[in-house]
Amino acid sequence: MIASIPRFLLPWGHQYPPYRPLSLLKPPRTALNRLPVCRHASTSTPKIIRLERPAKFVPPSHGKRLKQHIPRHYGPQLTQTQKAEHETKQYPHMMPPRGTFMFWFLTNRSVHTFISLVGLLHYNLIAFCHTVTRSIAKYSHQGNPRPSRLVHCVRELEA
Repeated sequence: MIASIPRFLLPWGHQYPPYRPLSLLKPPRTALNRLPVCRHASTSTPKIIRLERPAKFVPPSHGKRLKQHIPRHYGPQLTQTQKAEHETKQYPHMMPPRGTFMFWFLTNRSVHTFISLVGLLHYNLIAFCHTVTRSIAKYSHQGNPRPSRLVHCVRELEA
C-alpha cells in the first residue's frame, strides 16, 4: 500500500508527485467550455452618479475605533463621595494636590524652560572657560611669570 505524503509536509524543492506545470493540468479552453460574454449595460454614455452632500459630518456608526467604555476597576461603579475621596487621597510618590504651589511648579512649562536654558548656558560657559584656559596654557611660557603679571599691566598703563 502506497501512502501519499501531504505536500505541506515535504521539504521545499521536493514535491510528490513530481511537479507538472499548470498548463498540463488544466484542459485547454475551447469554445464549448468557455462562458458566453454578454453585456447588459447600455451603450449610451455613462451617467456619473453623485451622492448629495450631507449638511454635517456624520461619523460611521460602527467604526473600528469607536470609544468603548472600559471600566478602570472591577466591581460596582463608584459613588460621588468615593470619587471625591479619591481626589483628596495622597499616597507616596504621587503628584501634589491641584492648587498647591508644588503642583504649579512641577507642571509649569515656563519654569522648566527657564531652568533648562540656565543649565545649558551654565554648561556652555564652563566649556568656554575650559577651552580658553587650555589654549592660554599652551602659550604661558611666552608671557610674564604669574606673580608679576598684574604689576606688568600697571607699568604698561603708567608708561
